[in-house]
Amino acid sequence: MQPSIHPQLVLETAFSQVIESLGLSIDEEQLRLQQPAQSDHGEYASSCALHLFSQLKNASDDRFASPRELAENIVAELNTYFKNQEIELFDAFSVAGPGFINCTLASSALVQHAAELASMPLTEFSVHPQEKQRVLLEYVGPNTNKPLHIGHLRNAALGVAMCRLWERSRHEVNRATIYNDRGLHITKSMWAYLYFAAQPARDFQKQTWQEVLAVWLGDNSSWLKPEDMEDARLKKPDHFVGHWYQQADALADDAAVQEVWSAMLQAWENELDSQHQAVRTLWSWLNDYFYQGFAETTERLGVFFDDAHISHESAIYQAGKKIVQDGARAGTFEQLDDGAIRAHLEDRFNLPNKILLRKDGTGIYMTFDIELARQRSETGVDRLLWLVGQDQELYFQQLFAICEMLGYGTRDRYRHFAYGMVRLPEGNMSSRKGRVVYADQLLDLAVEKAREIMTETQVAKDLSAEEAAAVAEAVGVGAVQWTMLGQEPVSEMTFDITKSVSFKGFAGPYIQYTVARCASVVRQAEQISTIDYETFRDSAKPFDIEIETSEKEVLRNLTIYIDVVERSTAQDAPQLLTTYLHTLAQSFNGFYAEVRIVNDLGSKDAGAREAAQRRVMMTTAVQKVLRDGLGLLGIEAPRKM
Repeated sequence: MQPSIHPQLVLETAFSQVIESLGLSIDEEQLRLQQPAQSDHGEYASSCALHLFSQLKNASDDRFASPRELAENIVAELNTYFKNQEIELFDAFSVAGPGFINCTLASSALVQHAAELASMPLTEFSVHPQEKQRVLLEYVGPNTNKPLHIGHLRNAALGVAMCRLWERSRHEVNRATIYNDRGLHITKSMWAYLYFAAQPARDFQKQTWQEVLAVWLGDNSSWLKPEDMEDARLKKPDHFVGHWYQQADALADDAAVQEVWSAMLQAWENELDSQHQAVRTLWSWLNDYFYQGFAETTERLGVFFDDAHISHESAIYQAGKKIVQDGARAGTFEQLDDGAIRAHLEDRFNLPNKILLRKDGTGIYMTFDIELARQRSETGVDRLLWLVGQDQELYFQQLFAICEMLGYGTRDRYRHFAYGMVRLPEGNMSSRKGRVVYADQLLDLAVEKAREIMTETQVAKDLSAEEAAAVAEAVGVGAVQWTMLGQEPVSEMTFDITKSVSFKGFAGPYIQYTVARCASVVRQAEQISTIDYETFRDSAKPFDIEIETSEKEVLRNLTIYIDVVERSTAQDAPQLLTTYLHTLAQSFNGFYAEVRIVNDLGSKDAGAREAAQRRVMMTTAVQKVLRDGLGLLGIEAPRKM
């Protein structure tokens, strides 16, 4: 069953027909309705008269003396258009300022729309159906030498939210990732594990790395494993791997050690090297530990990838090298005197030139990204996006320019979906300086803080220990996700755990608690009476309704949910949805503080009883919209708190 009435869609259709009847035309974007900031200006506003008058003026059409006169004519036609409707949809149309048209919904229409939201699948509603597209998004993209950090949390939250929003708009979404599982950063961890993880500790300084590796290959039972670590944090496999990276990084200025790392990388890459297989064995051993820990973290965040779009740098870097080498032979790229290969970008693209292959023949990130872009360009998707930090903007401009040079499509087919850096109150994150906050650490801290607040406020007093633990996990993780999504993606942010895990203000737990409050009200109501949604949804039954200001504010907010979802999707802007959900929750909580919702459900007074049923119906709609909105953001909404 399709929604019988959707105010915005109905109104935009009316505007379109009225404008056409006046012999005028307007494009979809100029027709798009807005929501006035002040409630006394109505539910919708249009600036179409201003756009149309500008067109008339350019065409020397003097039918109307001003935009305001044109707006008044449009209003008169709208009143005629809606005069014979079976139910009064709009209370009033008015002209404001130089020619803005404000539209105020009738109370009965507000109630009808809320009833439809309460009783129907929200996927049935669509304000501006978009043309179906195939979208491929690369997100998270971890290095396999260390666990995810706080910046990855923002990446993951944005990726999950945008994929869910695109799917709601009927797009086909391909979730992709690339494991950066080769390079100097990987050999650093491997080397440190070889030299420092043996138990009892051994002095390998007089032995070559090849000799130490041979000892490990012979019997690695005396080398530490995650379960052997005294630090509980390092028992998690990916943190175990990251520990050895930090140990190695402390020696990053030692030229002799750097030479060893480079030698191990060359042996890893060169199949003819005598140490190639041995190095690969150690590499696989440590990578397996990373993948175990990574899976635990991504499961908490709702992150997953499509098997067909999971890539490993180790599997494609050789193909990338061949593309670069072939490009040099064909004259697309430059072979420098020292053997390195470079893309010349200055003249054609006004970008800095880029080295694609080092003089020793080893590849860099760009080397395999070229092959990755080639593969993805052949999948037939309409949009190719890389969700990566804003600091990589130049890198992606260069990558997309190189793809165009190679004939993989024009640059406008590719997009760098950038997001800003996440800072801590004490300054930038730095794995080298030891101030990095890992994703697991932050999630655990947020869950613990949620548990403390729940205990202090007795939020979960009626829940079992198991239920309370599940709620704390949902609230803590949800608080982090909400914070990562609450600002424009490209803006830098400072993460404050106290503000994030709060049951007040602009915070995820506040929305989750409102959902639980709505659910509690509905459960109480169901014990008293059955709510007949059709009473409020039947468009053939006009009825007069006196609605208090706080209730009308909630109903007004409900009418714009579907449009907010559409705009969040079209603009790749999940922060629009977080702002809306907070506004809706605020309006409901204000109403909840003012009105006893279920008290009159058993009243003998028919009017009082119907008003109570209407408020329960509205509460059901609020619960459903908040839960749905949080779900689109990848945030769980417990029914009990």
